[in-house]
Amino acid sequence: AAEAERFLGRHNQMEMYCSEVLAQKSISILQKKEVYLARLDRMANAELRHEDAVRLCLSILKELKCRFPRGRVKGLVKALVLVHRTVKMVKQTSTEMLESL
Repeated sequence: AAEAERFLGRHNQMEMYCSEVLAQKSISILQKKEVYLARLDRMANAELRHEDAVRLCLSILKELKCRFPRGRVKGLVKALVLVHRTVKMVKQTSTEMLESL
């Protein structure tokens, strides 16, 4: 249901479904994968909250017992976010404007 609401652009309803599923203790984190992906997509793409999406990813990985050296991963993630933002900005900029730079 959360994926359908996300597809329809109804983010508040999507979040309601996500919260309901994520609150269930009987469901494993792997079973919650699609809900997390829907939430991450909304954060990163619809709301452009990349840093929040990165934090959520890191918390999910922590729950899965994945460990990373803090400094390296954080710097890499910031670089990836900046690259993503730049690519998105370039895609939205007209060819004429880019050529004038």
